[in-house]
Amino acid sequence: MQYHVRREVDKEVQSHYLSHKIQNELIILLANEIKAKILDNISKTKYFLVILDCTPDLSHEDQISIIIRCVDIEDTNQVKVEEFFLGFIKVDDTSGLGLFNQLEDTLNELNLNIDDIRGHGYDNGSNMKEAKGLCKNTLEDFEFLISLCIWYKILDKVNRVSKVLQQEEMNLADVIARINELIVFFQKFREEGFENMMKEANELANDIAIDPAFPIKRVVRRKKHFDEDVEANVECSQSPEDNFRVSYFLHIIDQALTSLKDPFEQFKLCEEIFGFLFNTKFMSIGEQKLMEHCTKL
Repeated sequence: MQYHVRREVDKEVQSHYLSHKIQNELIILLANEIKAKILDNISKTKYFLVILDCTPDLSHEDQISIIIRCVDIEDTNQVKVEEFFLGFIKVDDTSGLGLFNQLEDTLNELNLNIDDIRGHGYDNGSNMKEAKGLCKNTLEDFEFLISLCIWYKILDKVNRVSKVLQQEEMNLADVIARINELIVFFQKFREEGFENMMKEANELANDIAIDPAFPIKRVVRRKKHFDEDVEANVECSQSPEDNFRVSYFLHIIDQALTSLKDPFEQFKLCEEIFGFLFNTKFMSIGEQKLMEHCTKL
């Protein structure tokens, strides 16, 4: 290149090919070659992650930078996660649906399968500003906070029992005992748990500077018909806390108990018929009891 430029400066050649049009063409050719190499690497790794960053350009029009993150398998001796910039895309709709449609069209142009995406991230789009409002108005809310406390308590207990039930040495009698233990937990939690969750949520709210109070919701009243029982339609004025306890907390617990009791009864029936066949019972129930079980079976 130095030799070529020197020849042009010294007027040794007439055509120097250094105009801005030629330069732009060379840049485009190089860019296409690099992009082809990047796409070849991505296709070899198969799975990838997409990052879209929406930002206005100098003309105040929104554009998206598209970045692909994947595992670089060129060097078989070392596994590396690389990020590749594939260009800017002009967009007119920065909502969640608009970004998805634009992403889908772009991936089709690049011959990348959208089903191979294993992660995605977005930044500075209008839908992310919706996200900021959600964080401010919903996540920083006492009702949301106590919901997290309730679900953590429930899922922690269910997870512990689930892991025990998946052990290889588990038998039918133990399964019944564990499910019964879970039913007893929910029954006790239904009676005493809400007060404990309120106390826990209050402590967390104070730690992260959230007002420990339920939002007051607007009561929707309907017009009563002339033939309705007036006494039966007197609306009970529940406090926001009582309303949350009844419509959310008790509803969750009752649903859980309903889903547990049916399989529990089925397991008990199986245990009554087949349970005596387990060695722990078979060797100790006595001849008379054994005959009763055999007859029932």
